[in-house]
Amino acid sequence: MFKAILIILATLLILGYFFVQWANKPENVEALLKAREQEKKQAIADSIKAEEDKKQQRLDKAVGAWKDVEVQKKNEADLQLVIDEKFKDNHLKDIELQKSPMIKMSDNTLIYSTTVYKKTTSETILALSKKEFENFVAEMETEIAGDELGVGIVFNYKEVRKKTLFGTMETWNSDRVSSSLQNVSLTVNNEDETENLLTLKEVLTFKSIPKQKVRLEKKGKQLKVSVNGKIIFDKAVNQYSYPKGKVGIYIATSNSTDWNQSVIGTIKSFKVWTW
Repeated sequence: MFKAILIILATLLILGYFFVQWANKPENVEALLKAREQEKKQAIADSIKAEEDKKQQRLDKAVGAWKDVEVQKKNEADLQLVIDEKFKDNHLKDIELQKSPMIKMSDNTLIYSTTVYKKTTSETILALSKKEFENFVAEMETEIAGDELGVGIVFNYKEVRKKTLFGTMETWNSDRVSSSLQNVSLTVNNEDETENLLTLKEVLTFKSIPKQKVRLEKKGKQLKVSVNGKIIFDKAVNQYSYPKGKVGIYIATSNSTDWNQSVIGTIKSFKVWTW
């Protein structure tokens, strides 16, 4: 055992000797000095970039605050109609239809019809604007048939590419609002809220609101949602999914029952105004 330890120590000493000889060669010393100099330069460059990034963030924040103040000065009289989609002659004029077998146009309306299978949820984009909007008012007239259906407005929409184990996957992210027969759901920066359209007494009498005018106003950090003139959400938003993006027509389905349900959503008009 003692002999084995001596052999190991001797081996380590010999290897150490040859390593020192190799490291002290002029070309190796020069390479080491160059590497250390490069590391020093990179550290300085990283420090400068970090400081520049902080300055840019402060500038962006200041510009954002200024823009928010300016847009809050605007009022209804300053709005300009930029999208006025009435599905005339069963064609789209100002927005682009997304591919879905559940969509059709009939009698100057856009119709979404499907079976919502038990214990399932889904989200579908029916149509999107051609341009992106930051501050705007969007309004749509709808008629809803089916408890499991929500019809509403998607905004700050952007396509997203995600890397997975199976390659790159194309998906989307956005903020959105959907209104069903009895409540309204709002999702901002992937945080969900739900408010009732009806009082408890009305719910107990099985009242619902099938015909709706959903209106969404995004004015800087201020976000307002109303249904048939009744304000449901009126709040300040710290952070949206994106500062701006496309605006469009959105469908949400959710069936927690033990049986399948047929639903139909009819969109009669879709309008967007900007400041």
